[in-house]
Amino acid sequence: MENEVLLGLIWSGAVEALAVRETPLGAALDALLVVPTVVVVTKDVDHEPALFLADDEILPGCTVADLLAEELDIYAPEGAVVLVQSREAVDRQDISSERLGRELGGLLVALAGYRSTDGCAAASETEGRDYHHRPRAIAGA
Repeated sequence: MENEVLLGLIWSGAVEALAVRETPLGAALDALLVVPTVVVVTKDVDHEPALFLADDEILPGCTVADLLAEELDIYAPEGAVVLVQSREAVDRQDISSERLGRELGGLLVALAGYRSTDGCAAASETEGRDYHHRPRAIAGA
């Protein structure tokens, strides 16, 4: 999801806050990351989940956290990650652990800045892809 899409969703009022434990993906991120997780749900828009850093500038001089606070009265603490998910995905009761793992992996890969050879790192498209940037091997591993 591009910054412009997130801006449009926020400005149109198409998003709302959700408790992190109300979504399996949010709960998994919150358990894995040392920074707080904020979950924002889109009301009528179906899309792949996306992660933003609260401290990233979405507009000149305006961070994602600033925009959420000003427009929606949603508090995103310094250093937090902001998960944007569709209401449809949150309400889905039949998510498998495999799908949850792929979505989580795709989000973390995208957050780390890795891009696949076709330029995308969406959760549904990460399986079997070759990534340009690879972490260096750990000495002695």
